[in-house]
Amino acid sequence: MWGTKEYFAPEVIEQAYGPQADVWALGCVLYEMLSGEQAFPVKEGDTESKFYGRIMKGDFDLTK
Repeated sequence: MWGTKEYFAPEVIEQAYGPQADVWALGCVLYEMLSGEQAFPVKEGDTESKFYGRIMKGDFDLTK
């Protein structure tokens, strides 16, 4: 895989994607523009599977 992992769509992680992955990335950029924070930042102590698991579940925090 290549790209910026903070903007990966779940389909990119599963390596089965098309144009919908670009819409996901656009949503991540829009979230960042509106909130000032990344939707899926790498957190201290994250393993790759833990980080990608948050993306797969769509686990982001709007209370920041």
